[in-house]
Amino acid sequence: MTRLYRRSARSPPEIRLPAVALVAIVKDEARSLGRLLDSVRGLVDEMIVVDTGSSDQTVAIARAAGAKVSHFEWIGDFAAARNFALSQTSAPWRLVLDADEWLDRDTSDLRAVCAEQPSFVGRIARSDRFDSDVAGRRETLVSRVWISRLLPIGVTYTGAIHEQVAHDLPTRMVPLHAFHDGYEDRQLARKGDRNLEILAQLAQSGRSDAYLDYQYAKELERKGELIAAAERYARSLSAIGADDTPWREGLICAALVAFGRVRAFDAAFELIDRETARYANSADFWFCVGSFLMDAAQANPQIGAQFLGPIENAFLRCLEIGERDDGAEGVIGRGSFLAAQNLHALYVATGRETKAGEYAALAMRTPRSEKNF
Repeated sequence: MTRLYRRSARSPPEIRLPAVALVAIVKDEARSLGRLLDSVRGLVDEMIVVDTGSSDQTVAIARAAGAKVSHFEWIGDFAAARNFALSQTSAPWRLVLDADEWLDRDTSDLRAVCAEQPSFVGRIARSDRFDSDVAGRRETLVSRVWISRLLPIGVTYTGAIHEQVAHDLPTRMVPLHAFHDGYEDRQLARKGDRNLEILAQLAQSGRSDAYLDYQYAKELERKGELIAAAERYARSLSAIGADDTPWREGLICAALVAFGRVRAFDAAFELIDRETARYANSADFWFCVGSFLMDAAQANPQIGAQFLGPIENAFLRCLEIGERDDGAEGVIGRGSFLAAQNLHALYVATGRETKAGEYAALAMRTPRSEKNF
């Protein structure tokens, strides 16, 4: 009897598609790229690195870390570079980070978020370390922002610089936290004037807008061109009008400080009168009001005493409001130790030692207490 044997069909090997990919564009980032890739290792299924013309070991570091490396010829357009990078993966979710950023593994739940359907844009928290003048000395501070960096497939970028995601999907704050040190003085000096040059070209060609004027002003301020920065802040304020954009408060605060430094006091007082009702519960706003009034008092010593009460009230209001947790842009400490530092200095300068002592302990806390930073 003939026996018929049926060979069991072997199942083809399962092909596991990436669920989430890191996507980064880089140039001469040997200093920090390894840190970024290490921070996401095991949390993403794919690491996409697009190099735009490095002359250091950036590409070698990326390949050694297991990243998929592609090249894109730089054309002065960040959105074009980012969109090319996004096209290099088929993952339904893309975590977009820069080489001078890194993921806080201890407080991020990337896998849980990316188990959901890619039907929304995720806003992640980012702590930015930056250098600023505080009470006559250079200090390293930390700001906290929420930015759209977890993107579902199909979402792309628009804008040659300070590019924004273009989509009509809902946005959601997600439990992801990144750190960023690219705003430190030494890192800004290393990067040179590329951003400033692009923004200047856009302004000269008439392609700027309120947001780009705001970014242009910040770049000018970092270069020490304070008068030009104040003028550009004023231009942005005029263009934005009454619009309530996510970056409006940051613009108001930056403009107040800049106006104080160039003694544009009338413009600052007008801005305070116009915006106080809107930002009455913002420690960042009141901190910048207090900082401006301190500049005004120092510039007008004959009437400086008139500003002491409003200065004190502004920083006391900061402490009353406290640190913000509403997802808006803000500097850590303006609702606590930074305001206390200014109150301590004010009370010492005016001979109120008892009051100064009340704020000494709170004033000693520094932004370096920020976890892992």
